[in-house]
Amino acid sequence: MNKNQNVEISIKPDKTEYLPREKVVMKMRALTEFYKAYLKAESSEEPQFFVNNTELKILSTIGQFLKKGNNELKIKYPSGSGLPILFSYKYNDLIPDKNPNPELYFTTTLDKSKDKIGDNVRMTIKIENPILLNFGMITAKIGIPAGLTMDPKNLKAMIERNEIAYYEIFDNYLVLYWYKLNAKKNIEVHLDTKAEFAGKYTGKANHAFEYYFQQNYQWTNGVVVEISE
Repeated sequence: MNKNQNVEISIKPDKTEYLPREKVVMKMRALTEFYKAYLKAESSEEPQFFVNNTELKILSTIGQFLKKGNNELKIKYPSGSGLPILFSYKYNDLIPDKNPNPELYFTTTLDKSKDKIGDNVRMTIKIENPILLNFGMITAKIGIPAGLTMDPKNLKAMIERNEIAYYEIFDNYLVLYWYKLNAKKNIEVHLDTKAEFAGKYTGKANHAFEYYFQQNYQWTNGVVVEISE
């Protein structure tokens, strides 16, 4: 690695890339060959990070110094050079860029946006294939507002009823999977949640896409719910 390395960052919504196993293996092989050739870093000092010519004393504060569009990240060793650095940054956009020419339609709605603690709140998720072409595996990442909770038993029942193929829950996201979506067909499922905590909450932006062809995608804004005691 050179003493100074510039990296250009383009601020764009996360398209949720799922890497094939072959691509992961290729990356690991490349790293292995690098460390064979460069066993020891020339510098034992900590690197310095700069964003748009401002030094980051604490990496987690990077969001304060980012601007819309392209940003410049500079990694500098005070002396000598060091090994490669993997630097990643994730953020959530409440108003994501929607696909201007979608081949997949996607909506997420709540049956009511104002509730009381203990109320049942139903979310309707609808995905449509409007074209004369079958889609493969479909994935939907649904942002669940923090004040709502889900019962895993209901999700397992949806699998048993063949309403979904599989599901995962992480980072306030419910991720749903379907094996396929045929031409001119649609998927519609109802997710029952419960209002647990008072306050006004906005879920993360929702994202539906073809698992093996992620250029076919659509975003919707995070749903908003207001819960009172």
